[in-house]
Amino acid sequence: MRTAGADILEWAEVDRIITDEGVAVGVGLGDGREFRARAVVSTLNPQQTFLKLIGRVRLPAGLAATLEGWEWEEWSLFTSHLGIRGEAPRYTAAEFDPDVNTTLTNFMGIESPDDVTSQMSDIEAGRLPEPAGGAMCVSLHDPLQASTGPYGPLHTLRWESHAPYALADQQWDGVKQVYAERCFERWKEYAPNLRKAKVLFNFVYSPLDIERRLATMQQGSIKHGAYTSTQMGYLRPTEDCSRYRTPIKGLYVAGASTHPGGMVILGPGYNAARVVTEDLGGKLWWAPPDYVVRARERGYLATDQGNPAPS
Repeated sequence: MRTAGADILEWAEVDRIITDEGVAVGVGLGDGREFRARAVVSTLNPQQTFLKLIGRVRLPAGLAATLEGWEWEEWSLFTSHLGIRGEAPRYTAAEFDPDVNTTLTNFMGIESPDDVTSQMSDIEAGRLPEPAGGAMCVSLHDPLQASTGPYGPLHTLRWESHAPYALADQQWDGVKQVYAERCFERWKEYAPNLRKAKVLFNFVYSPLDIERRLATMQQGSIKHGAYTSTQMGYLRPTEDCSRYRTPIKGLYVAGASTHPGGMVILGPGYNAARVVTEDLGGKLWWAPPDYVVRARERGYLATDQGNPAPS
């Protein structure tokens, strides 16, 4: 598939980064094909990029040791995607705030600081916490998510909450559907009209399913690694790689495991694109976002050799 002047290969699994005299010069696929390039950019988690695709023997000893100790979060996300026949959720809280019925996400199940503590304690112990999470009626904001149809109102719902990746005494495949039903029952406590809805389907994703579907989210890690003092800022993913260049010339890193982190904020890709373009002698053809310009004007961002530093 070609888009924006680039060829995109779908279902093409990279199994190695090709190096020549210590310089990254391309990638090899599992089917034997190889592609050469002036630069290789990886958005995989750092263990995949370096330990798997480069290989420990080709890495500086210090870099290999750091990445072998890469830490993952103890928590991940549990999501439930429902199709219902019935009205969109109508919350009891609308009695004092009518906007709650049309907001994008409503968080429910946490009523006190003790509830937060209990949630985190359960997750750390590998127990399923009492359902508490963010819920949205997707079709209210995107009508294409549900057809009007001849059978009454149809809506698409989504539930998201924190959950442990590893369960202490259960298996996710055996409990995820039941847990999804518990989460929906909790939702009904806040939006009682959902008790009249007929559930037409419910696709459930556990932290284990996240890892299965997106192998780079190891242990269900949606941020490609824990946010700890030794894995943030100029240490993310390592001190030698935190400015998107790596000790292996021609190899660059981006994605959630680099500064400023995950959650689809686009910062890692934006910053890495600038670094690669400069190293290849290209011209920065895009304008920085307005908020970056304002931050520079106020002196919040440093400059480098007369050029704005990555945001």
